[in-house]
Amino acid sequence: MNSLVNVLVGFIAVLHLYFFYQEMFSCTTPKGLKFFKNDADFSL
Repeated sequence: MNSLVNVLVGFIAVLHLYFFYQEMFSCTTPKGLKFFKNDADFSL
């Protein structure tokens, strides 16, 4: 049971790091614009 909790906490941490990367660094790239469903004018 303890290892299952550790795996789930690790998975949530990885998801948070992925969202952080998307919001901070790739929000103006084509992949980031598609991820957030924005256009280039809105993301500036």
